[in-house]
Amino acid sequence: MAKFVSLSCFLFLFLVISATTVIQQTHANRCSKMLAVTGCKLFDCKKQCFQLHGENSGLCLSNGAGDYGCFCSWEC
Repeated sequence: MAKFVSLSCFLFLFLVISATTVIQQTHANRCSKMLAVTGCKLFDCKKQCFQLHGENSGLCLSNGAGDYGCFCSWEC
């Protein structure tokens, strides 16, 4: 079970990094970052994105292990 959770977390992080790379290549003026891997609360995620980058673009994305991480994107 622990191996499955570890594998799920690894695959999720790999997917996020891959997606971020593709997004940055196709839309060079848009940046993104995973602010927290677990424990995302939508209101707090949006607030943190706004404080860091001036945009209300925070999203809670599933990490594949039954939890959500805070993902932020903004204009570079």
